[in-house]
Amino acid sequence: MVIVVLYFLAYFAFSFLTKTLGRGSPGPVLVLASLITCLGVWVVGLGVEAGWRWWRLRDGETTRRRPGGSDDHSLIQRTLPHLFRRDVVIVAVMSAIIIVSSTSAYALPGVSLLVPLLLMKGGPNIWAPLIDWLNGSAVTTRARIVFGLALVAIVGALWSKVSVTASVAVTAAVGWAALYMLAYFPKLKIMARYRGDLVFLIADMTTTLLIALPAVVALVWIKYGAGGLWQSMQLLGDYRVWAMGAASEGAGLFGGLVFLAKTESTLSVPINRCSSLLGGTAATLALWWLDGGTLLGWAGRNVPELIGVIAMLAALVIG
Repeated sequence: MVIVVLYFLAYFAFSFLTKTLGRGSPGPVLVLASLITCLGVWVVGLGVEAGWRWWRLRDGETTRRRPGGSDDHSLIQRTLPHLFRRDVVIVAVMSAIIIVSSTSAYALPGVSLLVPLLLMKGGPNIWAPLIDWLNGSAVTTRARIVFGLALVAIVGALWSKVSVTASVAVTAAVGWAALYMLAYFPKLKIMARYRGDLVFLIADMTTTLLIALPAVVALVWIKYGAGGLWQSMQLLGDYRVWAMGAASEGAGLFGGLVFLAKTESTLSVPINRCSSLLGGTAATLALWWLDGGTLLGWAGRNVPELIGVIAMLAALVIG
């Protein structure tokens, strides 16, 4: 429960700050700045963990394992040999796509945060029963109900937003969300084989940054030239970008721990999606309130999206 609450808080901060900063910066430029801060936060986090473990050993604190066991080494030492394993690289590539697509979708101006949010948080629920079936687990009646409600949530999100005459921004948001959903299937399929393996999660998060950062640098250079790179560097002077990077890494860590829980995907995936959906919805309402709106006013203007949220919450409670 502590991990789920921390994931909710991290995702609230990430989605709120991404939408706020996206009002003044192009998506790819913001993604690059965010990844740089993510790398900085991650390096500091691993360094603190290594320093804490070194301090324990320096003071003569012993572990219950035999000398030379995993408890005697920092996460960095235990993770390095696994950084470029086949499964780690595949999951890291998918994670990089997920980071870029989610940040880009949330940063689009003029699009409700809930449109990409419901697609991206509802979609992966659909993969959960399929993954359990492929792994030889029975697909229960509960899983089928969750599957159906997830479809209702997706339709609710798109009902009044996507049409032949939909704006370019909405179409782009749906495109990013679709890419996000597709990337989640191979990621969840592989992660289901590493339940309870913290080293795999740390290796995935580290390799993700090593892959995503140069890829986004190339993207910004191609699309915006040196000016885009310089704009990303300027964003690093904004403390909100660093808070966004910390929230992004927190969401990756706590959300990954939920995925790696030692239970079937039909339970772990909905719990993960519920936490982030609630965080994103809370961010949407906070932004609406800061712009002078009211809760009743938002509900009246976004009935299909509200139905989608209710359907997804029902799916996640059942799941």
